Amino acid sequence: MNGITAIILDDEIKPAEALKSKIEKFHPEVKVLALCHNVSEGLEKIVLLKPNLLFLDIEMPHKNGIEFLELIRNADIQLAVIITSAHSKAEYFRKAFHLAAVDYLVKPVMQEELKESIDKVQQLLKEKEPKNVLDQLIPALQDITTQSFPCAMGKLFLKTDQLVYIKAEGNYSRFFLTDGKSELITESLKELEKKFSKSTVIRVDRSHFVNKLYIQKITTHNNRCYFNTNLAIPFIELSETGIKMLMN
Repeated sequence: MNGITAIILDDEIKPAEALKSKIEKFHPEVKVLALCHNVSEGLEKIVLLKPNLLFLDIEMPHKNGIEFLELIRNADIQLAVIITSAHSKAEYFRKAFHLAAVDYLVKPVMQEELKESIDKVQQLLKEKEPKNVLDQLIPALQDITTQSFPCAMGKLFLKTDQLVYIKAEGNYSRFFLTDGKSELITESLKELEKKFSKSTVIRVDRSHFVNKLYIQKITTHNNRCYFNTNLAIPFIELSETGIKMLMN
C-alpha cells in the first residue's frame, strides 16, 4: 500500500498548522497535501487532489463539520475521515460515527491518539486494496472448512459459519453457536487470532470476537451488537472500542 495523502480542514489556522507539524514529525507515511480553512476550499481541494484521508474540524462558519461530512457521504466521495474537535458532545460523536468517521479526536490532539487513528486508516485502506482471486476465496473457504478447538472433554470440530461470537472467560474462550448452544474452549482469544486471521470472525475488543456474517444492527448509544440469528441472547454489549471497530 502506498502512503496516506491527507487534507486538513479547520477554520482556525494555528490548530491546523499544529496538527500538520505533528503529522510531519511523527507520521512520515502521511503526506499533508493542503490546509483548508473553510468548507468551500475544502471541497475544492478534495475534488482536485483526491486525498484518501480528511482531518475535519466540527465548528466552522457556514457549514459545520458534521454537515460537511454528510455532504461528502451523499456525494459518494470515498475517503477516510478523522474528526478533530474541541467539542466532545455526545450528539456530535454519534453523528460522526453514523456517517462512518474513522475516529473522533478531541483537541488538543494527543500523539498516542493520533497514532491509533492513523493506524486505523492504514488498516482500512489496506482492506480496500484489490486482492487476487485466491485471497478473495480464503474467507469463503474457511467458512466451509472444519477446524478443531481444544475443550475440556476433548476437541470441538466446527465450521466458521457455525460461530456467531466468542467471549473471553479468563484464559479460556466461550463459543456461541448458531444452534443456540455454547462451548467452552481451552484457548485464549490471543491463541485464536491465528485461526481466524483470514475469516469473517474478527476480534473487536479485548473480550470479543464477532462473526460479521451475523451482524444485523449496531447501536452506539448503548454499545450493542445485534445478531440476525435465533440465539436466546439476541445481542451483546461491547466496549466503545469494539463498537467503533465494527462501525468502521
